[in-house]
Amino acid sequence: MVDSSSVTPNVPPPTRSGRPMSEALLNEKWDHCLSTMLIRSGIGAGFGVIFSVLLFKRRAFPVWLGTGFGAGRAWEECDSAPTMMFMATPPKPESTEHDQSLIPANSTSPTPPNTNTTPALSSYMTFLTSRTQRLVQTLPIKRTVTEIDSPVTKDTVLAKPTMASTTQLPRDDPSSPLHYPASQTALVLMDFQNFIVFHCGSPGAAAVSQAKVMRDWALDNGIMVVHSIIDITGPPPPSTRKGQNRFKALFTSVKDDANAVAEHQDIAFEQRTREYLVLKSLGVASALKTGGAMELLVEHGINSLILCGLSTSGCVLRTAVPAVDDGFVVSVIEDACAEPAEGLHDVLMQQCLAKWTWVVKAEEFVREWDGAGKQP
Repeated sequence: MVDSSSVTPNVPPPTRSGRPMSEALLNEKWDHCLSTMLIRSGIGAGFGVIFSVLLFKRRAFPVWLGTGFGAGRAWEECDSAPTMMFMATPPKPESTEHDQSLIPANSTSPTPPNTNTTPALSSYMTFLTSRTQRLVQTLPIKRTVTEIDSPVTKDTVLAKPTMASTTQLPRDDPSSPLHYPASQTALVLMDFQNFIVFHCGSPGAAAVSQAKVMRDWALDNGIMVVHSIIDITGPPPPSTRKGQNRFKALFTSVKDDANAVAEHQDIAFEQRTREYLVLKSLGVASALKTGGAMELLVEHGINSLILCGLSTSGCVLRTAVPAVDDGFVVSVIEDACAEPAEGLHDVLMQQCLAKWTWVVKAEEFVREWDGAGKQP
């Protein structure tokens, strides 16, 4: 038994370091406060960086706000919480007898830890959640990406343009191919020469098959068909054209092969009524820039173009976009075009051409045209 008369009141027993308990706890408290402030300031700065990138266009104030908030919360908790709360673990007693002397006589278990403090991370996340909710409430209502005046937001920028389908070809819209009769419509078959079909591989052969469907349908419906092919025997590309050596090497390797430079036999020019052939200069991608193609279209009063060709990134893209700028309504037959680079065809169709042209499959286009009851 410990004689209570020999113990000085209100003086805590010494710690293992030999210092009075109050001094040891005080030093440990502020050591812990300092480390807590550093840790929580770092956490706050990290979340500040994240929200700066996502919501504040990389401005600095969320980082400073997060750092200050983390440090402030740590200081507030350190300053207001009991001293014993800052001890990571209670000091290990020297002996069992000494340990029992530290436990109050009327207690059967050690004092439970303080659980009333809110973790800094939870507090900071609560603050950020409320801040995000306020920001969302101030944002304009999002509309579909197809609306011209839609607000530019992260979702609309990343959204894929909607592909054209049978329900997206209006009949009374001047921007629709169904608005124009057959006499004002032309099907343009571009670069379906054997060496290009071979270069595009199996997608090129499949595109030829669908282009033949479109060619036969167009001629049966009185629609002009324009064959645009590269004139291998023409002058070389101008010296200002980037990659002219590549073009020269390619064309030199095939110019003496009549079968290679000929148009694919399935859709070859047959001189049928309303069927025309135009030649492109070497190195020119657009079907409308050489060979009198533009003059031919103007002469026949053509307002709507239907494009099929190889490759998608070459003649199709380079013909479609300028044609839109020239005032033509442009439709691109998706499965009658191909690209040797895997995946590039789909990207160009969905992310690029669909913004300015009607991207439709051959079967869908024919069905829509016939369903509209178009007349010559």
